[in-house]
Amino acid sequence: MKNDSMMNKMLDSMVPAMAGQMQSEMKDSVAIAKSRDIMNLSMQAVKEFIPQMMDDMALIYDKYFTKKEIKDFIVFYKSPSGQKYLNLTPQIMSEFMGTMMQKYMPEMQKAMKEKLKSSDKK
Repeated sequence: MKNDSMMNKMLDSMVPAMAGQMQSEMKDSVAIAKSRDIMNLSMQAVKEFIPQMMDDMALIYDKYFTKKEIKDFIVFYKSPSGQKYLNLTPQIMSEFMGTMMQKYMPEMQKAMKEKLKSSDKK
């Protein structure tokens, strides 16, 4: 299923979206550069664990799916439609993350701030 490659691509696509969101709240160019560096270092650290994460994912798949179901997945992922799905998933997830960050993140942050304020009053 190319999960390791897919994870790498998704992580790579998440950095600009997350950095953009963080930077939109910052005014200081030094802080912006530092946050970008921290984000990149964080993603590199996460990527080092991908092989172990793939082993864990295999165990989880094994827990929920029969051998026949896994063989069916393999047949699908080897098909042209399956290959297209695998190849486009990182791009789709990247687009979704960008939409989520632009469309929902500001409202989610506002709601979190309000909840924090109301919990502080209690």
